Parts: sequence; C-alpha cells; structure tokens
Amino acid sequence: STSRGLGDVYKRQVHGDDFTSCGPEYAVAWFQRRIEAKYESKHSILGPGPKHEKTIRVLNREFSWTSDGIMCEADQRHADIVVEELDLKDSKLVSTPGSKEDVDRMLGDVGQPLDPTESTQYRALAARLNYLALDRPDIQYATKEVARHMATPTTGNWLLMKRFGRYPKGSPRLVQAFRWQTATRELHAYTDSDWAGDKISRKSTSGGIAFMGAHCINSWSSNQTIISLSSAEAELYALLKGASQSLGLKSMGADFGDNLD
Repeated sequence: STSRGLGDVYKRQVHGDDFTSCGPEYAVAWFQRRIEAKYESKHSILGPGPKHEKTIRVLNREFSWTSDGIMCEADQRHADIVVEELDLKDSKLVSTPGSKEDVDRMLGDVGQPLDPTESTQYRALAARLNYLALDRPDIQYATKEVARHMATPTTGNWLLMKRFGRYPKGSPRLVQAFRWQTATRELHAYTDSDWAGDKISRKSTSGGIAFMGAHCINSWSSNQTIISLSSAEAELYALLKGASQSLGLKSMGADFGDNLD
C-alpha cells in the first residue's frame, strides 16, 4: 500500500506479521512509532546513515546496502536442503540447472511410478524449488519442468530431479544487484518461446523478463496452454504473456503512485 500524508510517498508491504516499508527516514520512523504504540515489535532500518543497518534479513532474504546499490540474495537454505535431501553432497557439479537433452532423455523413458514415500519427497522438493525460483530466475525453467510432474512422479522424473539438484550444489547462492540509477518510469519486457519443447505434450514454453532501467523486477517461465502449430504462433503466445505481465506491473506501479510507460 501507499501513503501520501507525510509530504513524500512511502511504501509498505505486509506478509503475515512481517512489514517492510520504504521511504524517507522520517516517514519510516513515523510508521515505526505507530506500530510500537500498539504492538511489541522488532525492527531494522537499511540505509546509508551511521545508525542504519548495512545488512538485514526479510523473510530469510538478505538485503545489503552498498556503495554500488542494494543487493538481494535468495534464501540459501533451500538449495542446501535440496542437495541434502537428494544425497548429492559428493556428486559431480553441473554448470546449468538442466537442458532440453536432459528432459528428452530422462522423460523419454518415463519408468515406473514412485512409491508413496518417494512421491511425497518428490512433491516436497518440487514445492521448495518452486518457492526458491521466485528469487532465482536461473532455475525457473528447470523448476517448471520438475513441478509439472508433481501429481504422479515416476522414476524418470526422479532422475530429472537429481540432475537438477546437482546445479544448486555448485551454485547455491544468487545475488541480484539493484545498482543505483537515475529515476525512470520506463518498463521494458523481453519475451521468447521454446516451440514444442515438451516432446510428450508438444506444448511450448513462454519465457520472459521485465526491467525498469537496469533492474530486473519480474521474470517467468511457463507452459503454454494451447499447442502451437508453428514457431510464429508460439512466439505470439509468448508475446501476449509478456504483454499481460507488463500490464500487471503497470497496475502495481499505479498502486504505488508510479505511472510506468
């Protein structure tokens, strides 16, 4: 939500009993006093001042204030848990979270359904990776492929999961850098498609990323619901997905008082 009663706009976000707010220091201090007047609370202020923290954690994401900008690191514990659950501590590393060749090879031979215990473990790991992918664009496509088979995972799906798990073992951390830049209201979105990338359903994938200036503010990778009959059709659906995501970002920006172009 957005408030304008303090001269400058300041923004706040609520997640359960966790609050984050952004704005001039006096506005943030006013908000803190109002909260403390009614509730017991803990707080930290990230900023450049001598009384400010240079690193804070919000929902286990680590934010750091540096001379270059604000750095945001995804919760590393999820990657560590995936590696531990899959017993991959001594496995070889891979440089990518997955590839089309891996998907084709491991899912071409679907194999047998997993037993109930293994199926539960597969779903738990897929859900954890799905949460981690919110902060890690590098694993979104591979996570989407793993999550598609949560309903009835098979031995082939399990091999794909273990192949994926070798990537966070070698790349457990990802830090997004939001470097200082001049104020901008320009929103740029880039889209692409993988025509008939799924060899079983023949569905394509829509992928994209949105920027404000040099800042990545959104990214996505999802299966298209309709089977595209040509690469041009797949690109069109990916373009429509990018347009809808951009309109959603513009709407959210308007809620924050920013009219994006």
